[in-house]
Amino acid sequence: MKPSKITQIEEVTMMQWRRRKSAERLPRPAVKPLSKEKKHEIVTRLNAAIEESPVLNALHYRVRSLRGRFYYEQYYPDTDEYANVARLTPLVTPQYRYLLEHATR
Repeated sequence: MKPSKITQIEEVTMMQWRRRKSAERLPRPAVKPLSKEKKHEIVTRLNAAIEESPVLNALHYRVRSLRGRFYYEQYYPDTDEYANVARLTPLVTPQYRYLLEHATR
């Protein structure tokens, strides 16, 4: 007996679902919420370290806090804009750990 078109479509759909489930991503680490004072302290320390570095200072880097993360940005004078270079995320861990991610372009 030949399978109907509906049965064939169901089989294809089921195979696609199985393929997607096997390619699941690992869960992202939990973000640690910080107080405004702690965020300000971290941004101040990172920007002070950038000012002390001749290389980062010459590349016009800065750090700003947004949505609980810290963004490294580089200033481009020809376009008069800042572009994201990397993101630093505080993680919920026993020690102070951070996740540094490179910005994709």
